[in-house]
Amino acid sequence: MMTSDHVARSPAHAGSGLSERYTVEIYQTRAEMGRAVAMDVANRMRAVAADKGSVRMIFAAAPSQSEVLEALTALPNVPWDRVTAFHMDDYLGLEAEAPQRFGNWLQEHLFSKIPAATVHRIAATGTADEICQGYAGLLGEAPIDIVCLGIGVNGHIAFNDPPVADFDDPLSVRVVELDEVCRQQQVDDDCFDRLEAVPQQAITLTIPTLMGAGALFCTVPGARKKAAVKAALEGPITTDCPASILRTHPNCTIYLDREAAPMADTTLTADALCDAYLDDVTALMQRIHTEEKEPLDRAARLLADQIAEDRLVHVFGPGGHSNLATQEVFFRAGGLMHVNAILDEGTLLSNGALRSMAIERTPGYGRVVIDNQGLGEGDILILVNAYGINAALIDAALIARERGVRTIGISSRQHAEGTAADHPARHPTKQNLHDLVDVAIDSKVQIGDAIVDIPGMTERIAAVSTYANATALNLLVIRTVLHIRERGIEPPVWRSGNAPGGDEANRKFLGNFRGRVRAL
Repeated sequence: MMTSDHVARSPAHAGSGLSERYTVEIYQTRAEMGRAVAMDVANRMRAVAADKGSVRMIFAAAPSQSEVLEALTALPNVPWDRVTAFHMDDYLGLEAEAPQRFGNWLQEHLFSKIPAATVHRIAATGTADEICQGYAGLLGEAPIDIVCLGIGVNGHIAFNDPPVADFDDPLSVRVVELDEVCRQQQVDDDCFDRLEAVPQQAITLTIPTLMGAGALFCTVPGARKKAAVKAALEGPITTDCPASILRTHPNCTIYLDREAAPMADTTLTADALCDAYLDDVTALMQRIHTEEKEPLDRAARLLADQIAEDRLVHVFGPGGHSNLATQEVFFRAGGLMHVNAILDEGTLLSNGALRSMAIERTPGYGRVVIDNQGLGEGDILILVNAYGINAALIDAALIARERGVRTIGISSRQHAEGTAADHPARHPTKQNLHDLVDVAIDSKVQIGDAIVDIPGMTERIAAVSTYANATALNLLVIRTVLHIRERGIEPPVWRSGNAPGGDEANRKFLGNFRGRVRAL
């Protein structure tokens, strides 16, 4: 889970002359880190596949990637059948079947577990020049969309060690000499039993090849990597630490566990924690706007159709704080008057927090709520719940689908897919909201919701789901209003009753909604 040490940085490094736009996320454990990377990579794969129809990916082969690949291959609905896969380096001089060969390692940990459309492995036979030219040709057939990589103890990316790294390398694949630090890492990672057994040459994708990809996901666990991470993130951008160039990529996320993070040693002040929290919230809101444009617009067109026909839009947030999302768009300054908030008393915190939680976990309850509203064919229902799994929510989605109600879901895909099937909050069918609705909008809330980690504390503090839900809903309102106005219709919008002329402005429309909107 993301901690308070997650930072989004944009200032240029002093004297580098290069813009820095990378993001760092720090997790307590390697397992948490691996799950988070896998979720982000899977979401990127889905988005690229939906946009382009195919995904071209490069994978690193190293123990540092184990948790990522294990989590990634376990996720549902990953478009592996559209993936063309490459790997970024391999040794020269090893037998084709040697377990240390990176192609063989990836075959065991990844390729054998997925139905990839195509897998291109670096050839184990032929001259070095033939292998490089052949692989370069395959890489050059189309742009690379995603790279999953790590950082070496010496700061290398792929096998671009400091003595041979070239930020402007004219080749896409080349033969390199491995430095001793790199070779010793292979022994320390238990890939070889002694230094003399590690090959001295390898084939590697060059730095421009890696940096040319659409998105980089860099995973770096372990205390042995801390010095390299510090140099990569805080030192000058130089081939003395090849990974420092990652800071200039427009879409690079670096994932660290606590042991690898140099900033984890820093005493955190209240101001630093608050700054990090606000950075994270802002970054989350921006991600929803940037990455969810397509589903937001599809949903907005549905709402515009509905309101143009003077029909209501129903909103239900089953859950203690999900009810806040329902209230965010109901009788709200700047909000649509056609919103009918389903403010079910059973799940409101005002009637008891533990009671609310028990009711949202009760199978069948959501069906009763939707049935009581009398929704049917031609209606639209927005379901909002950050976690996307609880019984009342899933039942509401199921009965809506049975009755021909069009549904829009706002929930976190990562949270839903990362929550165990036997979690007590889950519906008996173990389904997730985003798989049941007509339009799914991903709120991108991390598992557990709270994101600020205080050193020495077990539990994290400061949740983000209320911001995420409100952001998605208000972006939806904006798009809906614009689509309605494109039809020459001025949509009725609430004015604050506390603003001058508010009561008078609202009174003009009340007659149309009294009796139709139950909570009005």
